Amino acid sequence: MSISTELIRMAQNVGALNADTNAIFDALRAKGVDVPANAQLSDVADMIDSIELHLPTVNIGGRDYPYVQIGNYLWLAENLDWKWNGLNIGSSSSSTTDLYANYFNNEEDIYGWNGLKRGLLYNYPCAAYLNSNANILPSGWRVPLKGDIEKLLDTVGGSNIAGLKLKSQTGWLSYGGKDGNGTDDYGFDFKPTGFCRTDGSFNEFGWDGYFWSTTENDTLSSASVFDIYDSTRITEYDKKLKFAIRLVKDAPGYVTIGGRQYKTVTIGNQEWLAENLDYKFSYNGSTLPIGSSGNPITPAAWYYDNNETSYGIDGTYKCGLLYNWYAAKYLEDNKATLLPNGWHVPTSNDWNTLLTEVGDISTAGTKLKALNNSVNGSWPTGWNGTDDYGFNGIPSGDRYDSIYYDINSSCTYWTSTEYDANMMNLVALKYAEVLLLHDNKYHGFSLRLVRTVA
Repeated sequence: MSISTELIRMAQNVGALNADTNAIFDALRAKGVDVPANAQLSDVADMIDSIELHLPTVNIGGRDYPYVQIGNYLWLAENLDWKWNGLNIGSSSSSTTDLYANYFNNEEDIYGWNGLKRGLLYNYPCAAYLNSNANILPSGWRVPLKGDIEKLLDTVGGSNIAGLKLKSQTGWLSYGGKDGNGTDDYGFDFKPTGFCRTDGSFNEFGWDGYFWSTTENDTLSSASVFDIYDSTRITEYDKKLKFAIRLVKDAPGYVTIGGRQYKTVTIGNQEWLAENLDYKFSYNGSTLPIGSSGNPITPAAWYYDNNETSYGIDGTYKCGLLYNWYAAKYLEDNKATLLPNGWHVPTSNDWNTLLTEVGDISTAGTKLKALNNSVNGSWPTGWNGTDDYGFNGIPSGDRYDSIYYDINSSCTYWTSTEYDANMMNLVALKYAEVLLLHDNKYHGFSLRLVRTVA
């Protein structure tokens, strides 16, 4: 194993808060272990191996499931085994609409919670049902998107080696004289579950394992595949097949919106996006119009200079989209389906709460602005930010009457609070103070989202 992987394994085994030497030693001392001040990891490696693995758990359907952090995500370390109301168990029927699940070979005693813990095999409608009824899952937990699984594979070293690193250390069959078991470097502990065919028969137990994503393409959906080889892959499969389900959640300090994970920052009792929104959400059955000409009075958005490569959140300068107010309003009005629970377009009061928390309006601009201007390296002379709270307010410009302005000197955000019939309240970071403005609804400005936390 690499040193980073070894640290992760040790930290998990002792229940350390972080995968670093000091955190591991602190966790050992909390267990009553005498760790000398000048100790090295090699001095306690054997002791760590003998300590029972203690992972944090989340209760789902009355059962506690362990989970592990891998990169910016929390993943269940076991397959889901939950018989919620309305789920049909043990039927050989296949459907792209009804909710069906089976234990392998329909033998719960062997493969269920009290046996080998392989979990249930669910058809795709079950995965879709869980994500469309998020209130039945613990807060933030969901069936992964294809992008979530791609991030998982990238974090552990890429698809060519991910199978080896994420598979369990036991249970996999050998092939060609080679051990099929994994090294389970991250505690993901994925076991060979096999799958259930559309005719109700079962196959590939010991050889392969599959779990659903909710990224779909007509009659097909993506599923991650782990087999006896070191590599793994993401492939589209018929929704009537039955595979395992692994749930995922954003790690603290992150939230996934529209399939993209954003950094967040908690300031007082508010959690804010620490990046500008870049979300091409669904609008009236199609995608939000990007790059429209003129000043539309329907939802629309633009990249600065119509250049996504340079100004998109994944581009060179990471500025995100500039939305008109009609787009911001549509997002707010449809937040129940378009945004994670609790997240919304901030009101003027939300912004006032933030400004009060960081001091006052006269100095908040400096405290909330990023240290550097991502476009040209610095703010205008005397306008630099200190980014005291990690809000990361970067100059992202704006769009007035089809013309783009202020990419080097200003970031202006919509509120959801109306000034009058034609204008909305705005918040601008430019100078040391924060500017509270109002402007026409058809102009283009940035969006930050917020939610209240306990």
